[in-house]
Amino acid sequence: MRLHGNAVNSTQTCELPQQKLDEQKIIQTIIFDLEKNMESKFSERSEIEIPEELKHVLKEYSKSLIRSQPEDLLKWSAEYFRAKLKEENSKKPEDIIQQARCSSF
Repeated sequence: MRLHGNAVNSTQTCELPQQKLDEQKIIQTIIFDLEKNMESKFSERSEIEIPEELKHVLKEYSKSLIRSQPEDLLKWSAEYFRAKLKEENSKKPEDIIQQARCSSF
């Protein structure tokens, strides 16, 4: 498709850059592997109960870690979880109630 004055390729405007697609594939692969590994290791030990929220926390952490590519993994991880804790502690009671309602569905 051509517009007067500017050449526009319709496929360029709708597609994500290849780097973003590669990043998403990497994230999906890591999350899939984490979930599969957790299931196989913990399914053998039925006495261990895995919190539902753990999968979400690990997914968000992994995505952020891959995007950030920190040189010092432990320092970055400590800062990441401090920021998450601060964010969680600053929530208003009505936000917590709303989050609980949404996550129960």
